[in-house]
Amino acid sequence: MNATSSVWAQSSPEPTAAGDLRLVSFMVAGAEYAMPVERVREIVQMPERVGTVPGADTDVVGMMTLRRQVLPMVCLRRAFGLADRPDGAPARVLVIADETVMIGMVIDAVREVLSVDHGCIDRVPALLARNGGTVGIEAICRLGDGERLVSVLSADGLLNRATAADAGSGDAEGGDADGEDEQFVVFRLASEEYGVPVADVQEIVRVPDDLTHLPRTASHIEGVVNLRGSVLPVINQRRRFGLPTVERNDRQRIVVLTAGNVRTGIIVDSVTEVLKIARAAIGPAPDRIAGAVSRVANLAAQSRLVLLLEVGRLLEAKI
Repeated sequence: MNATSSVWAQSSPEPTAAGDLRLVSFMVAGAEYAMPVERVREIVQMPERVGTVPGADTDVVGMMTLRRQVLPMVCLRRAFGLADRPDGAPARVLVIADETVMIGMVIDAVREVLSVDHGCIDRVPALLARNGGTVGIEAICRLGDGERLVSVLSADGLLNRATAADAGSGDAEGGDADGEDEQFVVFRLASEEYGVPVADVQEIVRVPDDLTHLPRTASHIEGVVNLRGSVLPVINQRRRFGLPTVERNDRQRIVVLTAGNVRTGIIVDSVTEVLKIARAAIGPAPDRIAGAVSRVANLAAQSRLVLLLEVGRLLEAKI
């Protein structure tokens, strides 16, 4: 999930005519867009592997790490309701930031750095404004006697403030309130690693050959099993997260989770370890990432990201 080498990094602005606006222009599905240069931190190649995030907005393609920081990645094609890039087509990630938030925008290609006179910039017509969308166009530049139109995107519309971060940045239940580490049971689903607090895990058992299926239940409910004399509902977590299903195998396990009076089993691909993670390596999940992922452990020395789940939210019916 680490970013590849930077292909552009912000440097000191070159002298421009008074009143000129400097923009980084780029292409998305054959159309030209731009972002004010002061909001662009750098431009990097699209990483070969992107960490997927279940439950995120549809335009969030995943996460990457850059300079030891976790970035959500927004695909502008999806944000604009356009088709994804053809397989194998090159892409770039435009990293934009303000004082507190940084995010990656997946674009097709970088074009140039423009110096535009304010007289050539028009506010976007109200008829074309996108109200409530994830990406807003705030101005249109008229270049080349009006033959070249460049849409200027709103950086503030993309850089959502981490208002939900405070709720996810406190101590996890089961952590050592006075210590510097927290313990998690780590499991795999597809290519990603997830962690749940040790205190929320009752036990880990093999998947029985036969589960009792219940009619008229949600598609991700695998069924129920008799565990220690009580009925345990079992969730197919791959299906819950919208991942491709796989054939039953010996590595799969049921992780029995508890949250309050709710006890549920989730089927995972494998349980890998009980991991002690330093609190310094744990940060809130980026604001665009929704669902049960509340925090992210960035184990930089191992080039490894562990998505930390909040069990109470994980067991909610709507997740």
